[in-house]
Amino acid sequence: MPYDPEWHHRQSTRLRGYDYSSQGGYFVTICVENREPLLGEVIGGQMIANDVGDIVYETWQDLPTRFPTVVLDAFIVMPNHVHGIVFLTGETGATEAPSLGLVMRAFKSISAIKCNRHLQRSGASFWQSRFHDRIIRDEKAHDAIRAYIENNPAFWLRDPENPLAAR
Repeated sequence: MPYDPEWHHRQSTRLRGYDYSSQGGYFVTICVENREPLLGEVIGGQMIANDVGDIVYETWQDLPTRFPTVVLDAFIVMPNHVHGIVFLTGETGATEAPSLGLVMRAFKSISAIKCNRHLQRSGASFWQSRFHDRIIRDEKAHDAIRAYIENNPAFWLRDPENPLAAR
């Protein structure tokens, strides 16, 4: 599709000039379309995934099978979004290193197909069209992001992604 400023009006959140296939760690957040709570619920500060949330989790865990240069770290399924840390380790042998965008597109596509099939929906968007990412620059940031992911359910009542959050 050629560039159309009426259609392509979104500003990129990507760091200009950065190679998103380069070796390093990335913190990603992906939201369910319209922030629908399709993945489970938080009860008593604990995330309880439903069957759809389990499908999302299993699809995430299978990413290194599809992309051998991907290493997964902390991950959480929340009622209407997921947070995860992905490390791209670079090239191996003759295969070219995948970009973060390629890995996330595969995850979103595969999980959406499986989830929509489970929900007996067809043609419906499952994930929002984009995802948020942050480059993990050092061990201190990595530790803080990992703690944020692990503690996310405990803060669900105040989470901006929670449509019922007390604001």
